[in-house]
Amino acid sequence: MQQIEIKVENDHIQRITTAKPLAAISELIWNAYDADAREVKVELEEGQLTKLGVIRVVDDGTGIPADEVEASFQSLGGSWKKRAIKTDGGRSIHGEKGQGRFKAFALGERVTWVSHHAGKKFLISGEKSDLKRFTISDIVPSGNTGCTVEIENVVRDFEIRSADGFAEQVRDVFALQLYEDPAFSIIYDGEVIDARDAIRDVTPYEISAITEDGHEYKATLDIIEWKKKVERKLMLCLPGRFVSGAPPPHFRADV
Repeated sequence: MQQIEIKVENDHIQRITTAKPLAAISELIWNAYDADAREVKVELEEGQLTKLGVIRVVDDGTGIPADEVEASFQSLGGSWKKRAIKTDGGRSIHGEKGQGRFKAFALGERVTWVSHHAGKKFLISGEKSDLKRFTISDIVPSGNTGCTVEIENVVRDFEIRSADGFAEQVRDVFALQLYEDPAFSIIYDGEVIDARDAIRDVTPYEISAITEDGHEYKATLDIIEWKKKVERKLMLCLPGRFVSGAPPPHFRADV
């Protein structure tokens, strides 16, 4: 067992941990996506005194390599994703700054990563009260691959159950990935999020804009037609169709 210390000021880490539940949970799912997971499960367990006690994100991806965990956790800018464009499975990389894992602390006081990679299993754990230090367990043999992120001592009873409509919010974030990649699936609070069953069609439109100084910017506008009634949204995406924002649409559409 060993301890590692994050090489950054604590107040900077505190700012990173300020995130809404959707952003925090989405980051954990994105991490699984970047690890070429085929299935991600988000499990919600009741606490002894609260409706929500544990949030668990389980994936069957490649896991965290034991020989890289110390370097990647010690430096916020040290993510392997900065050095890669595609995953081994050919997916576009979502994250690059190594900050997503800290958003888990916006949900709970204690976070543990259980990694299965290359026949090895180990745990990484941290406390919100001391965000600069993480504990790495001894390595033991494992026949599986994947990673489980367990968030304990949830700070409050977030309304993130599937019955609260939260699964639909997750679907909106990952809609295009789920629609275009049948090898990727999300099960949220027992509900399978299947965008292919929910989306009728995706129609791309090439658009461009020219600034006053003559620079031309090109983009693609994907019009998603849903099979059921959904909230109308305009989603801004980074390369790889990763949602970076959702401003008010400011347009009308005939339904």
